[in-house]
Amino acid sequence: MRFPHPLVVAAVLALTTNCRPHQPTRPPLSAADHLARAKQCEEWAKEQEQQAMDSRRSEAQRSPGHTCLDNAVHVPDPVSGGERISVMRPCFTEPLASEAHAKEARRLLQEAKAHRKAAARLVETEKELCKGIGELELSHDPFFHRDDLLKVEPYRENGTLRGARLWFRRVPGLSAQWMHQALHCHMARAAVMGFSETFMSYSPVALPEVAVSVADDKEGLVVTVRSTRDDIAAIALGRAEGLVRDAPIPNGSTNVETR
Repeated sequence: MRFPHPLVVAAVLALTTNCRPHQPTRPPLSAADHLARAKQCEEWAKEQEQQAMDSRRSEAQRSPGHTCLDNAVHVPDPVSGGERISVMRPCFTEPLASEAHAKEARRLLQEAKAHRKAAARLVETEKELCKGIGELELSHDPFFHRDDLLKVEPYRENGTLRGARLWFRRVPGLSAQWMHQALHCHMARAAVMGFSETFMSYSPVALPEVAVSVADDKEGLVVTVRSTRDDIAAIALGRAEGLVRDAPIPNGSTNVETR
C-alpha cells in the first residue's frame, strides 16, 4: 500500500499551531487562517512590548533599599500598648513585570513566525504535488468523473470501518501513478483551504487525516481512502457512496480556491 506523500503529512502536521497557549483542539487551519493568526500574534506582541516599556519606567522609579516590609502592613503591638509596628520580611528578589511582558512578546513573535512558516509550507506542498497535473484536472479531482466509477465498497480493518474503496474503469491515459499524484495534489489543495466543507464536498479525500493508496486490480484501478478516525472514515464512505448514487454533486461544492 502506498502512503501519502511526505509533504502532505508535513502540511497536515503544520496545522496545529495556536497563538494562545493551552487552547482546545481546533479544526485544521487554512493557509489564509495561518497568515491571519500570524498578524494577530504580531499585534498582541506589540501590546506586550508596550506594556514592558511602561513597566520598566515604573520599576526605574522605585527607590533601592534593603529594608523590606510585608506590603507595608502595620499591626498593633500589645507590649507597647497598641502602638503599630512594621512587619519585616526577607528581601527576596521579586519578578519584574517588564520581564514577564517582554517574555510574552517574544513567545508571540515566535508563534507568528511558526504560522507564517506553516502557511508557506501548505502553499509549497500544493505547488509541488500539483506540478504537471494540468489546468483542466486542477479544477476538480478524479472523483468528479463519477461516470467512470465502477463501484464503491466499505473499507474495513479487523471489522472496523476505516474508509472506502472505489474502483475506476480503465480509460486511456489513466494509470496508478497519475491517479496517485492527482489525488495527493487535491489533498494538498484541500489542506490549503483548511478542509472547507464547501471545497470539493463530494470528494472522499478532501478531508483531514486521510491516507490514500492506488493499485491495479483485475476489475480496474482501485483507490483506497483510509482514516484512523471513526468519524472521518464514515464521512469518506458516505461521500464515496454518494458518487455512485443518482444524487448530483452538491451545488455548493466548489473546486475554485479562494485565497
